[in-house]
Amino acid sequence: MKIPVQNYLNLETLEYFEKYLLDDLQKNKLTVNNIIRSSKEFISYLEQNSLNLDNKSIKKYLNFIQDSIRETSFITKVSAIRQFTNWLNIKNNPFLEKDFIFNRTEIDYLSTEDLEALFDSSAFNYTEMIIRSFYELHLSLSELTTLKLKDYNQASSNFNIRKIKIKCSNRLTDLCKEYLKSQREIIANQAFYSPQINDDFFIKEQSLNNNNQTFQNLDLSEIIRSYGLSLNKIKRSRIIHLIQEGKTDEEIYSLLGVKISNFYDQFKPKKDYRLLKAYADFHPRARKS
Repeated sequence: MKIPVQNYLNLETLEYFEKYLLDDLQKNKLTVNNIIRSSKEFISYLEQNSLNLDNKSIKKYLNFIQDSIRETSFITKVSAIRQFTNWLNIKNNPFLEKDFIFNRTEIDYLSTEDLEALFDSSAFNYTEMIIRSFYELHLSLSELTTLKLKDYNQASSNFNIRKIKIKCSNRLTDLCKEYLKSQREIIANQAFYSPQINDDFFIKEQSLNNNNQTFQNLDLSEIIRSYGLSLNKIKRSRIIHLIQEGKTDEEIYSLLGVKISNFYDQFKPKKDYRLLKAYADFHPRARKS
């Protein structure tokens, strides 16, 4: 089977890039394999979407993978793409732009003020309830679509998910109360509303001639993106806000049922051991070993 000329040239380019990494930079083989793998995925994305390798396509790809992989994997892939595009010395390389977000050491996330500013009304807002649930519960899209009425306890304002009870904020509690009291019936567009505990918690707004009320992942993704938000950015923001509140890894796990990676170490307060050492060395009450 013949390999298309463009694909052949891409493979040849990657071979030269691999040789550069191994011989000129003397990187170890495992690291080089990871860089080449990420570069191949990048080229494959360009080919599948009929894109040229330029400033715009690089930014588009990075935004694409930011929502599809974990933070630690994302940082690794960004590093690989940066090395590849720098080696190619492409024109208007975005990595050479001073304010290019993926060059920054800090990670893009929503502040609590940014989050609150998305919604400017105290009235019931179904989209707000979906986004707040995604944020507060730190859900995946699949978890959000499969959430059931039985998973929510109105008396305690808790969602039972990942085998733990997650307490809702006052605002999300108010939204859920209004939703279950009257708004869900309106959204369902049912004259005689009789929900069952195994029914989906979130349902699509329906017309009378459409009975499919089940949300798909893509439906919820589009709702969230309609506010100019990325899925990972919302989930990342939740963890960062908890760290900023002084929560430890163990406390975050007990609150959300998720283990956080060392990706978040940069947001944790740095411990200063100098005072402890000075106390141990010089204070008369300090224990001497």
